[in-house]
Amino acid sequence: MRRTNTAAGFTLVELMIVAALVMALMFGALVTTGESFQVAESGDQRIQVSISARRALDRLLKDCRYAAALSVAGDAASGWTITIDAVNSLDPDTLIYTWDPQTEVLRISDGVRSPDTVLEGLAAFDLSTLVEDHGAGPVIARIRCDWSVRQEQGQLLPLAGTTWIRVNS
Repeated sequence: MRRTNTAAGFTLVELMIVAALVMALMFGALVTTGESFQVAESGDQRIQVSISARRALDRLLKDCRYAAALSVAGDAASGWTITIDAVNSLDPDTLIYTWDPQTEVLRISDGVRSPDTVLEGLAAFDLSTLVEDHGAGPVIARIRCDWSVRQEQGQLLPLAGTTWIRVNS
């Protein structure tokens, strides 16, 4: 009597082929997920740089807007110094913003304490002013800042802002 095996099943070769296919699909899914996380993280870093730079620019322009006296020295090649006298409107009364193109850092100080870093990676800083004569001599009536902030991988984020000086005596 002859015995036949009627049990259904997969051969070892079939199982190895299926295992290889499943591993290939899992590897593809893992790589795609990893790349997605990198893209999301890169986007988050760009957003944070943009927010920090915008806040720094807004703070500088607001301090200038309410200045009782404002002076600007320097240029885009050697760096800028912006001195803001804000008598009775800000604490402290004098703020000094300095930008060094070599270090790409914007700093603020009150002239007494050591400077605090406002923004790093400020690759380019162009500044222009409108000077008007209000009878007591020429004063800065408007200030405009054009920035290029360095992001990851050397990309530059352009920002610009302008403000009229409200109280400038």
